[in-house]
Amino acid sequence: MGRIIVGCWDCQYCGTCRISGDLRECPNCGRPRDENVTFYIADPANYAKDPDKVSREADWVCAYCDSLNPASQTICQSCGAARDKETQDYFQNKSRREQQEAERARQKQEADAAAGKAAKNSAGRAAKNASGDSYSPPKRKRVRFLVLAILAAVIALIVFLGIPRQKTLEIASCGWERTVEVQLYTEMEESSWELPDGAYDITRRSEIYGYESVFDHYETRTRQVAEQVFDGYDTSVSYRDLGNGHFEEIENRTPRYRTEYHSETYQEPIYRQEPIYRTKYYYLIMRWITDHYETTTGEDSEPYFAAVEVSSVCREGAKTESYWIVDAEGKTYKAEYEIWKNLSAGQKIRAKVQLGKILEIE
Repeated sequence: MGRIIVGCWDCQYCGTCRISGDLRECPNCGRPRDENVTFYIADPANYAKDPDKVSREADWVCAYCDSLNPASQTICQSCGAARDKETQDYFQNKSRREQQEAERARQKQEADAAAGKAAKNSAGRAAKNASGDSYSPPKRKRVRFLVLAILAAVIALIVFLGIPRQKTLEIASCGWERTVEVQLYTEMEESSWELPDGAYDITRRSEIYGYESVFDHYETRTRQVAEQVFDGYDTSVSYRDLGNGHFEEIENRTPRYRTEYHSETYQEPIYRQEPIYRTKYYYLIMRWITDHYETTTGEDSEPYFAAVEVSSVCREGAKTESYWIVDAEGKTYKAEYEIWKNLSAGQKIRAKVQLGKILEIE
């Protein structure tokens, strides 16, 4: 156990300070220390002259007169009341006081916050009434509001443009375009790791398909290694409140380490890249490929695809087609063939339009 230090306490009645923890009553007014007392250290070197006689137990608080009594006493030295099981000691009483103080501080903080908010609102209303202007939010909030407003406007514009709407169109002209892909069956030179069906004039070669890592040897390397080495103790002193006007000195020893470095050798495996060989095929094969496109266009009502002379080495591929009208204002609107075929120049129609395309005609 550590050495015993005589602490101090302050009298709550006459204001006398730094009263020795050995004294139960104030030497100035004679009042005993009560439940509101707090022990503290004024001189860490004020060691008890006879530490063996100092109790390690906390004083207890009399439930009737609130005075503190040594743990060895079962009868209050001030009023004679007996100590019972519900009696709190110095630490229990101190914890209760701290909780009460924390609760009062919290209530005061809430009250101050409510008062400050009310004052701010009142000042804001007064300024508004005086100037006639609306409240101006902080700059950061104004910037965020402006960004959100712009974003909402962009979204609204996109939605607006995408909404189908009815329009009256006076057709100035109609147009169409049709395209046919022309494919030729021709001989192609190809190569691959697998031989496809229909290949001929085949040549085989052994070529590098990839690489794999293969262990070759070890090489000796050197590296620096850090090690934590014990370097003694750091000593510090703390104090334990005994709750009876005295404190116990506690010596704390914390191990201290230093970092040392040393070199060590190790074997590092070295790998080489070995090629992997496979058979690669070079060959000729007949393939259908795109040769060109035949496009027809016009402004009449009889669209057609260009004629392709089909043979064993020539065929039609993919077909595409598009149809449109131009109104009297020069705007172009696309349409599906089933709608477009019923339109002609000079007509005036009522149509549902979306993003430059006619969806249906009334």
